[in-house]
Amino acid sequence: MDREYIKTETKGNILIVDIKANDFNSEVYKELNDVLDNLGNAKGLVLTSTNDKIFLAGADLYELNTIIQAGDTKKLEQVISIGQDTFNRIEDLDITTVAAVNGICLGGGLE
Repeated sequence: MDREYIKTETKGNILIVDIKANDFNSEVYKELNDVLDNLGNAKGLVLTSTNDKIFLAGADLYELNTIIQAGDTKKLEQVISIGQDTFNRIEDLDITTVAAVNGICLGGGLE
């Protein structure tokens, strides 16, 4: 899968995930889930940001507002659910997982 928002690098048996977004949108969740589906033999996971000022600022409020304004409650529920499921997957990993917070971190970025 080509990824727009996430870059991965393996160092030994550690998978480093650089998130190239300031917030979590549907595509970031999709790409992050793809990474989680393909951990291979990784013994550790490091989540970090390519932005040295902002680690993550939580949910993409513009995307959520657009969905709300369209009145698409089903889509809103889906996006929120995918986000929570993604965080749960990270929490439940059987490998050591570290968030290398290298900047401002708010909202869902703290999950």
